[in-house]
Amino acid sequence: MATANTYATVCGKTGKYAANSTYQQNVQSVTTYLVNEAAFSGENGFAKTWEGAAPDRVYGLGICRGDTPDNVTCYECLTSAAVEVSTLCPDDKDATLFYDGCIVRFSHQDFLSSGHNEPEVVVNGTNKVNPAAVANSFDVLVDTLMNKTAEHAAAASDASHRKVATGEALFDGGDSQTKIYSMAQCTPDLTSGGCINCLRLEMDKMALRVPGVLGQRVAGLRCNIRFEVYPFYIGEAMVRIEGTPAPSPAPSKSRLPAPPAPPNPASQPSKGGIKNMIRIVAVSAPLVLLLCCILLTIIWTQSRRLHKRILSSQLQEVFPPSTEEAIMLWRMEEGRSELSMFEFSQVIDATNNFSEGNKLGEGGFGRVYKGINNIV
Repeated sequence: MATANTYATVCGKTGKYAANSTYQQNVQSVTTYLVNEAAFSGENGFAKTWEGAAPDRVYGLGICRGDTPDNVTCYECLTSAAVEVSTLCPDDKDATLFYDGCIVRFSHQDFLSSGHNEPEVVVNGTNKVNPAAVANSFDVLVDTLMNKTAEHAAAASDASHRKVATGEALFDGGDSQTKIYSMAQCTPDLTSGGCINCLRLEMDKMALRVPGVLGQRVAGLRCNIRFEVYPFYIGEAMVRIEGTPAPSPAPSKSRLPAPPAPPNPASQPSKGGIKNMIRIVAVSAPLVLLLCCILLTIIWTQSRRLHKRILSSQLQEVFPPSTEEAIMLWRMEEGRSELSMFEFSQVIDATNNFSEGNKLGEGGFGRVYKGINNIV
């Protein structure tokens, strides 16, 4: 585990101290105490103290990661901080160094009595969950895991009194599965309530992360919280969560046929459109019926005319043209006489098609037939 590299440094802007001054001597005394006390005198990897009198009084705090397996690792990290502070924050009266294995701060301001978590830093990962469609499900599982891990850390009361917890969850992204690893820690001097409140404030900041980001940490002087998609802590997970499967991405076209396109709203008749259609049908139906009647009348009329032409041709075959002219004269006289004119078809019916049985004889006008029954 690397302990000599800082991931964040916060140098105060409240003033500088002179070389070889009383303040510098007090800084050296405080850092020496923090290294020895946190690494060797106690078992919780934590120490806090102050040295000197105002205005040269120096307050200091140091804490090692709760999963540190031995005192040597804690000692190396705190020693690196004591040595590098003069380079990273030269002559600053207030300096905080964040290492992967420990956090150290010294200041001329009394930050020990307040219990505040400042300064805080937020470090985000650069990669994101893939596919992006499952980012929301991934974030929900991360938040659940971080809450459980924070609660476990706040309630921790092992022999070393370290308020620390680690966690693990399996995220099912459909095409692949990803393990999520978590860690939460508070300084041992915080109560359980103070610890969970501190961690929840950090989780509020964590919730502002980019959706689906694969890794983040929020670290402060009193508490810190972190998750990654690779193992970063030592030991077994103290909290385990069975991940809820994420909704599968939409199937590709090669797997399933494309779903039917949604109906075009423009093609769906509205209530007003239905009413208009009813009006159109109500108006057009009588017109269609009228057209049908006219068409049938035309057909009937043409049929009558054709029938008359056929009868006329038959009449010409039986009677010579002079007789046809006489018939026309008879029709003209019909209106002025009691005699009646009959259609040729009626004569055919009455004489049984000019049968020999109905023939009376022949005279100057030709054959004479009698008509019975059908002539009224």
